[in-house]
Amino acid sequence: MYKLIRSSLKPTAAPRAACGRNWTLAIKVEVDEEGADPNILIFQRNVYHDEAGDPFVDVADVHDLNFLPVGRCEDMEEEHPAEDHIPYYRSDHVTLDCFTADEAEEIWKKITGRVTKLVKEYHAARDLEEKEVFNA
Repeated sequence: MYKLIRSSLKPTAAPRAACGRNWTLAIKVEVDEEGADPNILIFQRNVYHDEAGDPFVDVADVHDLNFLPVGRCEDMEEEHPAEDHIPYYRSDHVTLDCFTADEAEEIWKKITGRVTKLVKEYHAARDLEEKEVFNA
């Protein structure tokens, strides 16, 4: 259902001194099932320090897919940025700067695990069983 494409440095090909303390991990989400939404990566809008960027939060669950908007919401006139709208949004890609190659690998494992959980939840939510019939 979801295909995650990881772009990162190969720890064996890059000497430690060459990368220092910055191991970049970029993830792009694609779908191969009709109707599936690739925007499963959740970010939190940084309303107080816009120039610092928005932090990645988690992988969406089924509720998030139905509730959170796709793409960053812009402020509207007369709107308080922290109180008048949902400060979370979804995207199909993320780039993370990790401290070490091990940290990048750990994050990759957590994200792929959460995507596996999302797929199970997604299919379970669509496999409804008739429980009760009400006639009036």
